[in-house]
Amino acid sequence: MVILVEFDGHKWSVSPDPAIVQIGTPIQWRFRTQGAPVSAIDWTVYFDQGSPFGKQSRVIVTSVGQIVSGVHFNHTDTTSAVVANQAGDFKYGVRAEDARTGQQLGDDDPRLIVLA
Repeated sequence: MVILVEFDGHKWSVSPDPAIVQIGTPIQWRFRTQGAPVSAIDWTVYFDQGSPFGKQSRVIVTSVGQIVSGVHFNHTDTTSAVVANQAGDFKYGVRAEDARTGQQLGDDDPRLIVLA
């Protein structure tokens, strides 16, 4: 399953939310931003209250943007696949940070439901 995360610098869209998968399903997050005010974004998917991936609780991807118009950038990147191996209803976080300064650009909290 691919979970699409879109962020325009202000508003988040995560699809599907909640994402519902069976145990054993590989999951990837695809990040997309249009018109971002920074040239590189650190994307983080994190699980603070338990993870369906065992010890793999964080996935981080850095995406380098392409100049679109003078000062705005597009970003797109996809995580490696991780396999959900624990059933449950997991609230997780998705965070975007300026890769150069570490300043947080935004954070959202979608859900992932893993069925046995």
